[in-house]
Amino acid sequence: MTEELRKQILLVDDEESLTKLCRDYLSSSGYRVFLADCLGRAREVLRTETIHLVLCDLTLKDGESGLDLLEEILPKTPNPAVCMMTARHDIRLAIDCLRDGAFDFITKPFSLVELKESVERALSRRNKMIAEREEAEGLIRALARFPEDNPNPVFRVDAKGKILYSNRAGQPLLKEWRIDVGDPLPAAFLCLLRDASFNSAADKPAKDSESADDLPADDERYSGAFEVNSGDRIFSFSATRIVDSECFYLYGHDVTDWKKAEKELVRMKNEATDLSFRDQLTGMTNRSYLESRYKELSVKARKDRTGLAFLLLDLDNFKEVNDIYGHETGDRVLIQVGRRLGRLLGPNDILCRWGGDEIVILKSDVRSVAEVDDLCRDVLETGRNPLKTPGQTFPITLSIGYTLFPEDGSDLDALMQRADHALYRAKEMGKNTWKAYRQLEKKEIFRQSPNLLVRFNEAVNDGDIDVNYQPIVDAATGRSVAVEALARWTDPELGPIPPGNFIPEAEERGLIGRLGKVVLRKALDDLVRWRAGGVYVTLSVNLSRRQLLNREFITFVNAQMEERDLPSSALTLEITERHSFFDTAIGRTRLGELAEAGYGLSLDDFGTGYSSLSEMASMPFDELKIAINLTRQITDTRGRKIVHAISLMGRALGLSMVAEGVETKEQAHLLRMMGIPRLQGYLFARPMEAEAFFEFAQSRELIK
Repeated sequence: MTEELRKQILLVDDEESLTKLCRDYLSSSGYRVFLADCLGRAREVLRTETIHLVLCDLTLKDGESGLDLLEEILPKTPNPAVCMMTARHDIRLAIDCLRDGAFDFITKPFSLVELKESVERALSRRNKMIAEREEAEGLIRALARFPEDNPNPVFRVDAKGKILYSNRAGQPLLKEWRIDVGDPLPAAFLCLLRDASFNSAADKPAKDSESADDLPADDERYSGAFEVNSGDRIFSFSATRIVDSECFYLYGHDVTDWKKAEKELVRMKNEATDLSFRDQLTGMTNRSYLESRYKELSVKARKDRTGLAFLLLDLDNFKEVNDIYGHETGDRVLIQVGRRLGRLLGPNDILCRWGGDEIVILKSDVRSVAEVDDLCRDVLETGRNPLKTPGQTFPITLSIGYTLFPEDGSDLDALMQRADHALYRAKEMGKNTWKAYRQLEKKEIFRQSPNLLVRFNEAVNDGDIDVNYQPIVDAATGRSVAVEALARWTDPELGPIPPGNFIPEAEERGLIGRLGKVVLRKALDDLVRWRAGGVYVTLSVNLSRRQLLNREFITFVNAQMEERDLPSSALTLEITERHSFFDTAIGRTRLGELAEAGYGLSLDDFGTGYSSLSEMASMPFDELKIAINLTRQITDTRGRKIVHAISLMGRALGLSMVAEGVETKEQAHLLRMMGIPRLQGYLFARPMEAEAFFEFAQSRELIK
């Protein structure tokens, strides 16, 4: 093989031993091989050498990707053939690379013989493509020299778009447009003239009021081609500047067959994609589809400040159906269950066969836990009517475990694992019921990992506790007047742990004092930043019984406020009613000290404890927070009467009132009618990070 005929290969890989071995072998076969261990070196070789084939590893050092090099190479003409190499055995990855323009996909480890075969195959295909392209370009040049004999329409026009000439094939189009030689082209064609003049090496035509250069430069309706329908044919027009002239040729190419083929390919691709994402037995989507959509839906949920719910369903005693009546009957049962469940879902929800008799429902746009519980209730209701198959009738029940995004985590595998824990608990409770992951007892959560308590203790000691914030809004205006600080903990192994699990554990293990200090410090730091940005709200922080009774903690609160130069009126301390410490002298003393210092005092979760009204009236509370479970019952007659009675009592005692857990507009309306001045709940906002709350506050005109 002579020097000028030797094919030149660029091998891009950061495994030095492999590249040298491949270079020696390919060199002995007559190829000239250049090596590069990074994209920068590869680009340098491509600039200085004529490369016929690039062998590129998919994953390079420093996080570089071979796909970036592939994307850069493709526009070159004639471009080198590209073969991607990787150690990952993933058919979908191979398909993606081939779709993006790679000639071949080589999986490591490979033999040198396999490498040589791939090289020869790629170079042969490249040579064929270059030959075909040169033949096509030659034909086009020949046709351009003889426009009259061209079977496709050809027009010659000046810079203003005036038609100077049309071949025979172009006459039917002129007739259809009701124009003739000497008339101006339809205005849309001027974009082609402008593109052709800008891309030409010749001088641009002189400007005129109606010339192609007078079109706005940002007009992007067409990019180098313009399609025209004529009867049952489709022509794609492109423009070429005539050298040493201010005129242009417009060439129309009949792309009808190509368009039909493209449409058929799209149809086939969509059909193949649909098949790959659908369970062939039941017609439900499969696990791959759910995994592919999860990222998109989770991003949308964060943007919209909504949530996602993952319901993991299991058919109770389904194994007995298969064992007694056979798998064919079991398949029919699964199909019917899928059809019934599908009728319950909205357009953005997903019904997925997770595997075996397990089914997943992903519910989008979740704004309240009540919505999810209602869906669970409807799912169980689908089993009320027995399923019928030829010759058999089957009573069917389901058990459900569910998790919520983002409350129970943001990783799909973790969310499904936790839904499975909840499902297992629902089965233990007797089946035909549902259980939320957040409802699992704290001991169950901490039993999942023997070292969970150790990691929690370390997180508290190291200050690795996050703080989220939920706005408290004025019922009349919707503006935020306060914000509640909420502790959040993400375990490095299990992910987010619900506060209903780790806070009771902190109280039981004597960690609540240290936990409270971490939360207060971080929350006060955020409050200072908000006030510096012009957002003034009252900060509410939960106070446990242990913290209240500890004199040192009150000293700590005073010191933290003074250190940040914050007024005591900027902080409200929430004490849960069910802690029931009013009958202790020290509890009353501590409350008095806090009130005297100017801090706001709020009686939290009112309606869940056993407060003596006479004792409560003598306590220095400023605010009463109606418990979530009472807010949820307000749409019932009995629940409405209870909340109304509480509102009357609160006003009689001169207390401000907050209703927690407001999730629907109906609840908010009823609470306003009862005179509850402040509302808190998912209807207005979910708990969010400090920066997100600052943006939320600004968007609602909370700037002082």
